Amino acid sequence: MLPAAALFIADKIIEQAAKENITMSDVERKMLLFSESSPVLPEVARANEIFGREYDSANYEAKVVGLIKQIRSSLRGNVDAVRAWNEAVNRLQGEDYYFMVMLNDAGSRVGPPGDLVRLMLTAFAVVTVVVAIIFWVIR
Repeated sequence: MLPAAALFIADKIIEQAAKENITMSDVERKMLLFSESSPVLPEVARANEIFGREYDSANYEAKVVGLIKQIRSSLRGNVDAVRAWNEAVNRLQGEDYYFMVMLNDAGSRVGPPGDLVRLMLTAFAVVTVVVAIIFWVIR
């Protein structure tokens, strides 16, 4: 069974394509939910076979990245919609649905809340230690 968060994100991407009159074939829609490690529906596995033979993944990914950027742009100012989007993205941490690649490329945070803060604090700590060592060596 697919997680509700994965279905939510895929549905939003498909809805955005419809709003922008961008054609998404049945195979392209199903590929959003393709995963190497998570269970997928049989029709998604079949879509992956077709996709590999008949589609250009770079063009597909560019199309989906554009749609995700538009979704994120349209969410601005709607706190509840932004929260729902971010919660869905965060619930999928560690999953490998194909759309996760495009989420990262579109700048959506895919990772636990606070990752950026922890990264910045770690970088600050490392720089502080290096500067302290330099001052200690200079004396």
